[in-house]
Amino acid sequence: MFQATGEPRLAEAARSWFEQTLAMRRPGRGIGGYEAWQPGGSRSADRGLLTGATGIALALLAATTDIEPLWDRMLLVSIPQRVPSEAARTGSLPPRRGGGP
Repeated sequence: MFQATGEPRLAEAARSWFEQTLAMRRPGRGIGGYEAWQPGGSRSADRGLLTGATGIALALLAATTDIEPLWDRMLLVSIPQRVPSEAARTGSLPPRRGGGP
């Protein structure tokens, strides 16, 4: 959300969550060191997007690159890129990142 809004508090929150995510990694357990919590308190190796290693990997990738994460659209959490103030005044928009429509 910081990349779309430029709001410094969102950048701080994102960094905090990614620090916590990296701190939860347990090498040798689950997939890539991450396990999903299951009902009843058990843990499992989860490959899934919403609760597993795939989602963690995509989130970490999005945080470490300037490439717009297009996968977030399927979760309906994609928000438009922040428009620089000059473009907002003139009405001309910069090209989209990633070369998409």
